[in-house]
Amino acid sequence: MKLFTKAALVLATSAAFAVSAQAANFGALSTGNAYVGAKVGQIMPDSSYENVDNLTAYGVYGGYNFDQNLGIEADFMATETKKDANNVIEYNVKTVGVYGTYRYNFETVPVYAKAKLGMNYHNTKVEMIVPGYSYEETDSSTKVAGGVALGYKPLQNLGLELAYDRIASDANLVTLGAHFAF
Repeated sequence: MKLFTKAALVLATSAAFAVSAQAANFGALSTGNAYVGAKVGQIMPDSSYENVDNLTAYGVYGGYNFDQNLGIEADFMATETKKDANNVIEYNVKTVGVYGTYRYNFETVPVYAKAKLGMNYHNTKVEMIVPGYSYEETDSSTKVAGGVALGYKPLQNLGLELAYDRIASDANLVTLGAHFAF
């Protein structure tokens, strides 16, 4: 694991713990709330390789809403390693992102719309294996990323969210997540 990836994971984890500690100590006085959750979805690469399919991605996310509209969020997503239809190309993706968020809460129903914009680090590894030949390519970069989501809160502290993110110029992410607010 590269140094930047480790640093990004440590930063995201530290921020989540710091936010949750703050929320635990000042929850009665605060108008905001912290949340943590898990999500699953599909990373859809715009790949130059033939026969490269979408990847199933799993991840965790957390954040803090400063008020009913503005917040901050961090997430980590990783995919399984997948082979193409010919068992020649093997690939996987990992992403870490930090975003500012804006929520619009609908007044009469427990539904909200969310937009987010921030920075995302992604690492894509592609390996081509044919008899007598092997080739590996890794692409890592940090870029501006953003997304939109539609959320539903069946309970005060439970939320479900369907999201679309543009995590890189050549990859989209669609996820379904559940989070717990405290």
